[in-house]
Amino acid sequence: MLLLDQLKESIDYVRQYSKLRPRVGLTLGSGLSGLVRSVEIDATIPYEKIPHFMPSTVEGHPGNLILGHIEKTPVVILQGRVHYYEGHSMDRVVYPTRVV
Repeated sequence: MLLLDQLKESIDYVRQYSKLRPRVGLTLGSGLSGLVRSVEIDATIPYEKIPHFMPSTVEGHPGNLILGHIEKTPVVILQGRVHYYEGHSMDRVVYPTRVV
């Protein structure tokens, strides 16, 4: 399957959960996952459910895609990520950012 087809499948899946069109995307690493307490959450989607996403395995990386608002700004948040040093290819590491 081509990358563009994979991206479309992932995006279409996420859009089933919310019609929100984010203006800002954030990737939260270790120690930052608590920022989501500041978000008016519209949807939380575990990475394991999103086609072509890798589950996050590092402690402090819950592994959720969150759609919502901070103040009045629509946001998409990657709550955790996978890492190259975990043995993932760079394509897999950056895939969630491409979806955002």
